[in-house]
Amino acid sequence: MDDATVGDLEAAIADVGLLLVRLEKYRAGTGPEALALRRRALDLGDQARRLHHRAGLDAAPAQVLLDDVRTLLGALHGALAAVRDTPAYRAAVAAHSAGEAAALVGLLPEIFDGLEPFVATDDLFHAVPWRRRGRPRPPAELAAEVARLRADGLAPDGDDLAPGVDPALPAVVLDQEAPDDEVVVLRIPRAAIPAAAFRRVEGGEVLVYCARLRAPVVVRLRAELDADALEEAGGLDYPPYRAAVRAALTSAGIPVDD
Repeated sequence: MDDATVGDLEAAIADVGLLLVRLEKYRAGTGPEALALRRRALDLGDQARRLHHRAGLDAAPAQVLLDDVRTLLGALHGALAAVRDTPAYRAAVAAHSAGEAAALVGLLPEIFDGLEPFVATDDLFHAVPWRRRGRPRPPAELAAEVARLRADGLAPDGDDLAPGVDPALPAVVLDQEAPDDEVVVLRIPRAAIPAAAFRRVEGGEVLVYCARLRAPVVVRLRAELDADALEEAGGLDYPPYRAAVRAALTSAGIPVDD
């Protein structure tokens, strides 16, 4: 068995999976050509597993399979490039950069799959991460981040693997309900939500497409956390931690709405 070739094959198959995730969040990724690419990826994955189970991944068959996978990688890269080269995509990127929300409302449903128009009827929420490496962040650090977010606004997310966004078309991700496993949550008034807002059909998160969301946020400090969240934080004794976070927020001049 050629370990180097097998390693390259495993890495290439993993890359195929990531590219499929990226492609299939676009409308173009749900068409016949994209579905054919997915079927090809599944077939190549099955071939690799069969060879492995038969201890057949020696140099010759592994190299042939690797060449086929690399050909598929090229096709997937081409499909993604074709998405970015469409008039609608180029227009959406320009509109996003210019802050033209009305244009984005019309363009984004042509680009991303799994989005539906969203008009806020209630306030929305954004959780401030309170754990790092599974442990609670120091209250002063948490308060400093809240102060920064209130001053600078919420930055958009352009994760290439997340549905409904990419690096050129990022969005601020908001929740319709305040999460029950977060200590500090920012409440964003519905009147401050720009027109370019959509809801992920799967998951329900609200995506607000803008360079940065600035709004008169209200800081909410959760009275209690669920048992799972406390356990994941190392068996945190929540009341003293909550009191310390409140004190840090107050010290930073940040009002808290319970």
